[in-house]
Amino acid sequence: MPSLHGASASQLDTQSQGSPHQLAGNLAKTKEEEDDMEQRSEFLLRKQEVKEAQKAYMLRHPELGDIMADYLQLILHRKPEDVYAFTAEYFSL
Repeated sequence: MPSLHGASASQLDTQSQGSPHQLAGNLAKTKEEEDDMEQRSEFLLRKQEVKEAQKAYMLRHPELGDIMADYLQLILHRKPEDVYAFTAEYFSL
């Protein structure tokens, strides 16, 4: 370990934190991480808002649960090869 005796404050600061280039890289990384956390937080908030709106809609339209249950039961019973075509036909009736 190098002796700190006789080192200036700026030398000590540079030794403990790295070069100015490293510091700039660390600051950029920290800013990226902060932006990522903020974006994730906004995503989670929006996700919760969407879930609540969907739940409220489902509560106002209980027939949706019956329709989906009927559709799932029929598709699992018939096991069509082309699920998309079956679904299009089912909901076009």
